[in-house]
Amino acid sequence: MLRLRRPTTLLWGFGLCLLLLFYVTVPSTNTDQCDCRGHQRAVTSSAFIGQSQQEDIRSYPNDKHKMAILIPFRDRFEELLEFAPHIHNFLNTQHKNHHLYIINQVDGLRFNRASLLNVGFLESGIDCDYVAMHDVDLLPMNAALTYQYPHDGPYHVAAPHLHPRYHYPTFIGGILLVKREHFRKVDGLSNKYWGWGLEDDEFFARLKEAKLEVFRPGNLTSGTKDTFKHIHDRRVRRRDMIKCYNQQEITRHRDRQTGLSTIRYRLQSKKEAR
Repeated sequence: MLRLRRPTTLLWGFGLCLLLLFYVTVPSTNTDQCDCRGHQRAVTSSAFIGQSQQEDIRSYPNDKHKMAILIPFRDRFEELLEFAPHIHNFLNTQHKNHHLYIINQVDGLRFNRASLLNVGFLESGIDCDYVAMHDVDLLPMNAALTYQYPHDGPYHVAAPHLHPRYHYPTFIGGILLVKREHFRKVDGLSNKYWGWGLEDDEFFARLKEAKLEVFRPGNLTSGTKDTFKHIHDRRVRRRDMIKCYNQQEITRHRDRQTGLSTIRYRLQSKKEAR
């Protein structure tokens, strides 16, 4: 199972945010030896949630929508301390109602980003009518980037022609905005992907099958160098790139066995802090 610990050291860095901390346990039903195979239906995660400076999430009446920013997380405290106040200020400038959910995985197993996003979606409840699947190491820098409600379909903020590292046409990672009904329609993300990468490609297959078009920003001239700041230092923290079983081969193929409907977890505790 994946387990979550209390990220108490983070509390000092969020003076502008309301924080809510979840402790979630999800039991495994598989005993395979490989970590990335043996927990395809289970995840333990915690969620750390931050809101705008005002107590009421509806702090901007002109914004008729409320966004849950889901941040899958593990051992990236320095990046989170930079990310949280930055995204808070960025969205306040745009007068966007937003709420931060930091889903923290603290067990000794491999990172499962997709499952943490599924947990974050469920824990964000009905208060927010759309979610932002957001990497903690990607900071928006161009004020013209908008986190608008994705009326027509999923909105990929970190588009391939803007992302500092990934430029292939079907890339939908980094920052993706999805309406709650669309997230449920595709049954969330696959729980099969352990280690770094590939889960976004499978999610693209889900969107394509559901005939959901992915929209992206246009008319931005800042390009790949000045639109975002990528704060992950690979020399300090290497990514877990090892692939188990046929994880590499099945990417971009639709997983019909796991997803939002199969994620099982137990909420161990929840904490709110200002």
